[in-house]
Amino acid sequence: MASRKRTPPRPARLRLAHVPTPLEEHPRLRTGLWVKRDDLTGSEWAGNKIRKLEYLVADALARGCDTLVTVGAVQSNHARTTAAVAARLGLDCVLILSGDPPAPQWWLGNALLDRLYGARLVRVREDHQLNATLRRVCAELEANGRKPYAIPLGGTCPLAAWGYIDAVEELYRQLSELGLTVHRLVCAAGSLGTLIGLACGAELLDWQVRVTGISISSTLPAKRRYLRRCLREACDYLHLDPEVLLRRIELYDYAGAGYGRTTPEELNFLMNVARATGLLLDPVYTGKALFGLLDLARQATIAPDENVVFFHTGGLPGLFAFGAELHQWLEPVADLGDSP
Repeated sequence: MASRKRTPPRPARLRLAHVPTPLEEHPRLRTGLWVKRDDLTGSEWAGNKIRKLEYLVADALARGCDTLVTVGAVQSNHARTTAAVAARLGLDCVLILSGDPPAPQWWLGNALLDRLYGARLVRVREDHQLNATLRRVCAELEANGRKPYAIPLGGTCPLAAWGYIDAVEELYRQLSELGLTVHRLVCAAGSLGTLIGLACGAELLDWQVRVTGISISSTLPAKRRYLRRCLREACDYLHLDPEVLLRRIELYDYAGAGYGRTTPEELNFLMNVARATGLLLDPVYTGKALFGLLDLARQATIAPDENVVFFHTGGLPGLFAFGAELHQWLEPVADLGDSP
């Protein structure tokens, strides 16, 4: 493995994920496409979020905290994984989630699992209310003698970047064992924690690989501003130059109808991928991200001779919140009645 650049000491890590995750080739989708199966990081369908929580929850326990508090949309994979980890460790959990009631998404998919794990759900209508509500809830818990640990949207913060620094090292070893050269890493770009961790990990290894984010939310200018801010914070912590990292990161907009919203074309794509490969994608993150990757390949923005690793970051419980939308693309159930 390439030599590591100077970094702060590696922080404490709580081993929660089932790693290393498999690396699979999928030539039926594209020649030279490999999928890093981070949807298989744990029995809770934890996906990419568990790698970040290994460091965040280790910090929470070291501080003597007894309640995990985080924010997200109603179908947040990060929130659901936080609830699962809290249940596993005997911690309380409060999830502050945005969305309009009444809506089926509040009792399907991730929201259903949140409740099964015993998390307390606090609903706000608008995304801009999330952080203020997070501060208020933590203050209320402290006033009642609890010790809350606040986790930002998506778990994105400098400490959590270690989760995908680990993932890059893991992937680098797998590729070395295969004797495979890869030119590009691709992932969904939502709260940007995974993208930033991948870029930081590649830079620390001095691995000259492109890191491509497929934006699944907000406009590209807004996403780029957010990337600069989060990347600067991570680089300050890791003693890296954010301008150097920005030159290796590419962002493309495939948000489509918007965060958590889908189109007939995207739903048809999910169905075709499932039937061609057995891979299940979710409509919010991985479906849009892989759709974007293959579209960039069709346009030759991703060159035909590039070997690409796509990080399947999970999110599968969210798929079940879109059953009504997917129904039109599925074969009807055959009814044989009482025929022998």
